[in-house]
Amino acid sequence: WHGSLNAIDATSGYWVQSNEIQNLGVCGSFTEDVLYTLHGANNLISYPYSEEQYIGDALPDNMEGEIYAIVGEGVAALNLNNNWLGSLQKFYPGNGYWFARSAHAENIEFSYEAPENEIHVADERDFNESSVVPIEYQYSQSTKQGFYFVESLSIEEELIHNENWIIAYNNDTVVGARLWSGSFTDVPAMGDEGSLATVGYMQTGNIPSFKLL
Repeated sequence: WHGSLNAIDATSGYWVQSNEIQNLGVCGSFTEDVLYTLHGANNLISYPYSEEQYIGDALPDNMEGEIYAIVGEGVAALNLNNNWLGSLQKFYPGNGYWFARSAHAENIEFSYEAPENEIHVADERDFNESSVVPIEYQYSQSTKQGFYFVESLSIEEELIHNENWIIAYNNDTVVGARLWSGSFTDVPAMGDEGSLATVGYMQTGNIPSFKLL
């Protein structure tokens, strides 16, 4: 391993890039009550518990107003008046998350609330996180990703329902897709990170187009 990253710590989240689908085992001791320091703008941090939790349960009450969005791998949540909207509703073991704050926010420390009851990861997951994108509209996960929250849809003489997909394009290239789940559905748009899998994806300044399937 070469570069400035030479150790993994309990507070940080990490992007792991793989050449193929495989299981990743991490060796170490379980940890609890991790103390995090959030700076202004974006923070990529861990989730330390072995049980999943809803965002509102996991964050202390005084923290919810400090964070305006949380982003995971292909999922996002937007904080509107302390209500979390979007496909990301829970924190899951083994995942890292971007906590988005205002650029000039002062540093703040916090620890997640410990789960009250054990919830197995294999139990029911959130609807949007488990939905399989139709094969012709599938796309590659990128470390460069943006999200568009759709508050409402209006199409003449056509009923919008939860079997409709919103597909994001950069020109003719599919860069994201999300099953419509009501107001403030979040639609991902993946960016070109320089890999073969993301050729033709979004570049800085590009504006995606959206289609309803």
